[in-house]
Amino acid sequence: GSDVRPMIVIVGKSGDMNPFGSNKDRIAKWILQEANKCGAFQNQRKVIEASSGSTAISLSSIAHIMGLEPIIYLPNDIA
Repeated sequence: GSDVRPMIVIVGKSGDMNPFGSNKDRIAKWILQEANKCGAFQNQRKVIEASSGSTAISLSSIAHIMGLEPIIYLPNDIA
């Protein structure tokens, strides 16, 4: 009999391994890094986001780490 076993590789991604626990962390980091590369923060250091969810948390946290001033606007109906 043959003792050949197939090689199986299982790859996974754990969302809770993101810096702030959200899958929005990577996209927020990418957006801010790309904006920085394009010179968007040369004349001003503010990041304005109109969101009430994990995107706002991610953008705010990463902006702060980058030395930017995050400003988050929440809808009136959010408690």
